[in-house]
Amino acid sequence: MNRDILFIVIIFILVISGIYFVFFSKGADDPSFGTLRSLSEQTGIKFSNISVNNFTWIFETDGEQSGSKTIVGKGFSASGASNKDIDSVKKYFEENGFKVESFNVDPSTLSGNSGYKKEKAVCVLKTTIWKDEQGMPMASDKFDVSVSCGELEQ
Repeated sequence: MNRDILFIVIIFILVISGIYFVFFSKGADDPSFGTLRSLSEQTGIKFSNISVNNFTWIFETDGEQSGSKTIVGKGFSASGASNKDIDSVKKYFEENGFKVESFNVDPSTLSGNSGYKKEKAVCVLKTTIWKDEQGMPMASDKFDVSVSCGELEQ
C-alpha cells in the first residue's frame, strides 16, 4: 500500500512540474514574452493569452521611410479597454525605456497604432473604438486593444 501511495505522489509531482514547465516557464528566455507578461502585470488589464502574432514594422533611414518588414513575434489583446487603460500601456512602454517610432504611429480617429522601440525590441499598440450595429462609433470609453512585440534582426 505504501509503495502505491509513493508512486501516486511521484506521478503527481511530475505532472505538476510538467504543467509549470509548459505554462509558466515557457518564454522565460523570450524577451517578447517577458515584456508582454510584465505589461499585463503592471497595467492590470485582462489581456488574452499570449500567442504567436505577426505584425508589420516600418523602417526609417535618415528620417525617411525606407521599407517595412513582417515581424514574427508574440501578442495579446483585450476588449472593452478604457482610455485610462490605453494610457497605462503607453506609460508602461515609456517607463521601461521604449521610445515612440514616428513611422509606426497612425493616430486616426477610430483606431490608432503606436510603435515603440528599445534596442532590438519593437512593439505595436493597436486600438480600435467600439462600433454599433451600423458601424458607427459608439459614444463610450470602450476600445479593442492589441499589443504585439518582437525583435528586429540587426
